[in-house]
Amino acid sequence: MANISSTNGTITLKGSWTQKAIDAFIPVLDSWEFYGQYGIQSYYSELSLKNKTTKFCGCGRWSFSGTLESFDDWTRDWIKTNPDSNHPLTTEQYNEFLKIMSDKKLKIEITFEDEEEGVGFRVKETGVFTSDGESLCYETISCEEENYEEDSWESLGYENFNAAVDFFAQFVVNPDKKELQKWVKAFVLPDKCYLYTDEETNIYEFLEDNFTEFEFIEYFNVLYDFMYRFKINENDKWSALKDFVTNIYGWDLDNVNEYFKFDLGSDEEFDKWYDVLCNGENELDEIPDYPTEEITSLDFKGKRFVLTGDFQNIKDSRDDIKQLIESKGGKCTTAISGKTNYLVIGDFGNAGESKIKKALAEKEKRDDIKIISEYDMFKFV
Repeated sequence: MANISSTNGTITLKGSWTQKAIDAFIPVLDSWEFYGQYGIQSYYSELSLKNKTTKFCGCGRWSFSGTLESFDDWTRDWIKTNPDSNHPLTTEQYNEFLKIMSDKKLKIEITFEDEEEGVGFRVKETGVFTSDGESLCYETISCEEENYEEDSWESLGYENFNAAVDFFAQFVVNPDKKELQKWVKAFVLPDKCYLYTDEETNIYEFLEDNFTEFEFIEYFNVLYDFMYRFKINENDKWSALKDFVTNIYGWDLDNVNEYFKFDLGSDEEFDKWYDVLCNGENELDEIPDYPTEEITSLDFKGKRFVLTGDFQNIKDSRDDIKQLIESKGGKCTTAISGKTNYLVIGDFGNAGESKIKKALAEKEKRDDIKIISEYDMFKFV
């Protein structure tokens, strides 16, 4: 059995494409799904004269580049064996499309990253499809390999893991934090992208932009588990998540007929793992002083706060401090941005190195962001 590589990338129409040419290409592009067996599994926006680019995800047989070289043969075979498919394409349509491409010298640029699990390197490639009027030809324009180590929560650190937990907490009413942490550890692929979302993030766009970080969604039973394990908050963001899953996979999360509850392991096992994660989180804990500054006043109203580290003045979770800040007219977000006014560092340490670095970078650009301690903030509560 051939190994399968995982791919994500961008399709761009190059040249003087007309609406007629685009309309001729759409059924061809739809056919390249090949029933999910290699090829382009999904693309995320409709192509038009105004929008000649779309992102996609796919998979290759051994490699995606080699798979692209086979697209012409596979498309013709697919037409013969699947005449009544959901994406109908006839030989006449395909030949007409190839003729249009050739006559107008049109190109389809494919830029992608491809990796085969367990190999230890990924490929970054750009290539183009052209047509001689009778067949579709793929040519590699540039290609480079880079070694990589798969991310883990241990390598990414405590701050990234907690950001992922916070991300999924927004879909749940009064989540059991330990249970949610265990669920994230078990099923969410480690990635630092969660640090770059906040309460104003459009969930659909976030999932689309970070699709490869959400491969866990392909295991539909895991979503069942999430829905039954936690009380879902039926808000706009959950609706956006459901719509995303429905659009990509055709799954209806309002009609769950089966339920598989996975074993997340014991609390004791998780606590040991989490202690190691926190203790090895970053090098800043070895520095005697965080780069905080003293403040003589603090007006919460209309200001944006980001919290990092372990806090002394809480009962159950950071939500206590978030609620306190919001009661004073402020707003808490999870990521440093150009709108952040205060980064508050907990008195018990374990501050996130990445957040402090981003805050320091913002301070070089503007004067209206400060890094303060939990102690100083509470002087003005």
